[in-house]
Amino acid sequence: MSEAVIGFNLVLVWEEFSAGVAHPLAEPGILLTLCALACLVGQSWPASSRAAISFFAVSTLAGVAAARFGFPSEAQDAGPLLIALVAALSAAVAPAAWPAATAALAVAGGFLTGAASTPVLLPLRVSLPAVAGALAGAILALALLIYTAGRFRQRFGGERGWIGLRIAAAWVAAIAMMMLALLSASAR
Repeated sequence: MSEAVIGFNLVLVWEEFSAGVAHPLAEPGILLTLCALACLVGQSWPASSRAAISFFAVSTLAGVAAARFGFPSEAQDAGPLLIALVAALSAAVAPAAWPAATAALAVAGGFLTGAASTPVLLPLRVSLPAVAGALAGAILALALLIYTAGRFRQRFGGERGWIGLRIAAAWVAAIAMMMLALLSASAR
């Protein structure tokens, strides 16, 4: 069959999907959000990891829908960094203390990840492979980062595992704070 009969080019769809999968790892705000959530959820791994990943996945879909219907683009820039800052500070200061707060941060992080991964100017029919790839990439990256953090905590056990994750969370918080400062300085 010709390309005109099928209606799309499978190679182009695969390229867009692949670019979408890499998007969460190339966007600093989203990557910091994923790392902060992994530090937070990884401390109570595997108990809360399934719920956090599920909440993240569902809210990511809601974020895509919100972006398509006019979610403000200003919030798409600073929002993931704010979630990264709060989640990282929570992981550094009070690890695994508040399961409801962890779930709320996973929902907010997923929503803002979905909103920031949606190209609003393109029709959804054109951008759908990239958006689907970004969703798959964000969810897979979060799951792998949580697994890595959880295995790190288990491997080093006791206080050393907790301290290592708390130090990583403090670094993520510091980076998120610096990026927020740069973002607010460039907005002036």
